Amino acid sequence: MKRWNEGYKYALPVILAVMLIFGTAGNCFASAGVLLMVQGKVTVDAKNGSQPAKTGSPLMPGDTVTSRGGQVTVLLSNGTLRSVKPGGKLVIPSPSAGEKGEKLLSRLVDTVRETARKGRGPTIKGMVRGQGEILSIYPYNSVVEKEALRFEWEPLKGGGDAEVVIKAHQPPYRHSIPAKAGENRIGFPANAPPMTAGIRYYWKVKTAETGSTPSRQSKLRWFAILSSDRSTSLAGELSHIRKLAAVGSKDRVLLEANLLIGYHLYHRAEKLLKNAIEATPADPGLKELLAGVYTEMKNAEAVEKLK
Repeated sequence: MKRWNEGYKYALPVILAVMLIFGTAGNCFASAGVLLMVQGKVTVDAKNGSQPAKTGSPLMPGDTVTSRGGQVTVLLSNGTLRSVKPGGKLVIPSPSAGEKGEKLLSRLVDTVRETARKGRGPTIKGMVRGQGEILSIYPYNSVVEKEALRFEWEPLKGGGDAEVVIKAHQPPYRHSIPAKAGENRIGFPANAPPMTAGIRYYWKVKTAETGSTPSRQSKLRWFAILSSDRSTSLAGELSHIRKLAAVGSKDRVLLEANLLIGYHLYHRAEKLLKNAIEATPADPGLKELLAGVYTEMKNAEAVEKLK
């Protein structure tokens, strides 16, 4: 024991020094901001060269955002906004420099950066869809609001009646909801056993065997109900974003989508990003953000369809 203590006494300073070095290096390479909705031609000039700007791109201190006729809003990591108008440019400051801005916006910088990073990363490996497997659509590994809870799956050809089976491990929960043949969407009955907010529940849909048609079922997907306090917090933050005078309508949609991602309300974020892509189909950054959402949902098929 004495020998171990002697060795530890000398090893501890070395360990602390290594942690200090790597911790400092990590801070040096921290993102200083992100680009919001890129409109028109804009470039980012960095140490490794000049690249076309795209929505959600991370920015490092010293990068220069230059308008080539287009415009973009820059969200800095300190929660402040900077606009690059047509013909203008902006040198990205260090995160420690300048005034402090909105705490909410500062938090969203991390969400935008991480979601876009996951969307640019390697394609997630999903389980191969089995023969006869039913494709579940909603909820698909996501938090949902109580009033929006429903169960939806792909339309089926043939087969008999179906049922949605819901279960949880702790606290124990199991309930089945019948669905008629041909239905592919049902709500959560008012007389069903109540569920606890914040708990992960798992569901699947399965059909009954009829004559020569074998029974079919979907894979288990999880969902959780957004709690009332989280719902109140979300409403307040959405209201705050909508009142920001310095944020345009397109940037506001992007901020709202990433706020929803932070609450794991992936289906709501998905809808906003899909609408943004329809309005601006040439922006690859929006597709990366949506791919990042699908990656969080473990929805490999949806990621592949974006390519």
